[in-house]
Amino acid sequence: MKFRFDSKTHTYYYDGAKMTGVTTVLGVIAKPMLIQWAANMAVDYILKYANMEAVELTGNFIVTPPMAEQARTAHTRQRDARAVAGTSTHNLVECYVKSTIEWNVGVAQPHETDNHQLRQFVEWAVANEVTFLESEKVMYHPDWFVGGTCDLVFLLGGKKYVGDVKTSKAVYYEAHVQSSTYQEMLKAMGETDFHGTVVIHLPEDGKLQTYYNFDQETNLSVFLAALTIYRAKAMYGTMESNEKKERKQKKLTTN
Repeated sequence: MKFRFDSKTHTYYYDGAKMTGVTTVLGVIAKPMLIQWAANMAVDYILKYANMEAVELTGNFIVTPPMAEQARTAHTRQRDARAVAGTSTHNLVECYVKSTIEWNVGVAQPHETDNHQLRQFVEWAVANEVTFLESEKVMYHPDWFVGGTCDLVFLLGGKKYVGDVKTSKAVYYEAHVQSSTYQEMLKAMGETDFHGTVVIHLPEDGKLQTYYNFDQETNLSVFLAALTIYRAKAMYGTMESNEKKERKQKKLTTN
């Protein structure tokens, strides 16, 4: 088989060459809210750890260089902690769905759990009489040279959907683009009769929300635009790297 997925490194290959991941491509789309969030994390860190005695006496914060360095990376620590929690929730959902497929032909069934997010997911699936068809479905599109893994393929009300589970604080538009891209990749692999996509939002604190999307054409145009930008940046990045190597080589030769 020409296509191969390395689960250890989460890397997709086609004819031995490494493919680009869907989420990597969508990374070129700016998220202004995340920029503000990162700035807020730095400020919150300083407010939390600054010398409060100095504030009371002088009205000024004392921020040491080590504190400033910690503030600079406060958002990455918060992001990584959320990523670990999100991975744990994804794993729980994956185990539930796979066991449901294996032992109950995919028909959602009640499941006792202390995990708040998984409990809401199970309650949603049972209440809507969901039938799971696939879990962690690996796919590719040879024409795009892109690989990906969708969380779910399922039936709801007799209609077939691609599902994506999000545990982040907010759901961004790219989630719909991502799900629509997966749907198109599955079609390229021979699967048919999709009705739409669903983003299932499972926040750490809060209630489960589902966001349905049926605008496949618009979402795909966004993904293909992002793919063009990603490939262009990669090309010019390689050109710049080669130019730097040439300049370095010339400098070594001159010296």
